[in-house]
Amino acid sequence: MIIYTLLVISFLLDLFMLSCIGQNSILFPLFLLMSTIIIYPFIKKKEFDKFLMICSFLGALYDVIYENTLLLNIGIFLLCALIIKIIFKSFSYNLISLVIVSLFTIVFYRTLNYLVLVSADYVKFSFADLLRGVYSSILANMIYIITFYLFGLFYSNKYKIERFS
Repeated sequence: MIIYTLLVISFLLDLFMLSCIGQNSILFPLFLLMSTIIIYPFIKKKEFDKFLMICSFLGALYDVIYENTLLLNIGIFLLCALIIKIIFKSFSYNLISLVIVSLFTIVFYRTLNYLVLVSADYVKFSFADLLRGVYSSILANMIYIITFYLFGLFYSNKYKIERFS
């Protein structure tokens, strides 16, 4: 239940932030993508396919609502899911590793998105646009990831929800 609540909140925050601040702000949200990192420990290791299904659904949501592309974000979200699994297989799930994974995921998402859209001639971006996109995503998403990590930690401890570390 906490997983779906977090995803709905993340989606609404994404919509709210983008409609209020616009796409040229230094606070560009990727909250749905960041929520995949937060929900990962709440999904049992045996149910990784459920995590992949959630990530592909969120990628499809991004494709339809934000970018008007077909299958691009589904693929990127699935790749991010695999990266999240690989990294957290090697590192414990704590605030420091969460911030590192979030930074890596933001850079990976923005770079891969940039490369695909530019190489397909879908949009015209310069390298400076890529750097601005990465930079503008870091601040808001770090505030989001730390806040929701602490909330998830509190919630899982209070209600004895099992998470792995």
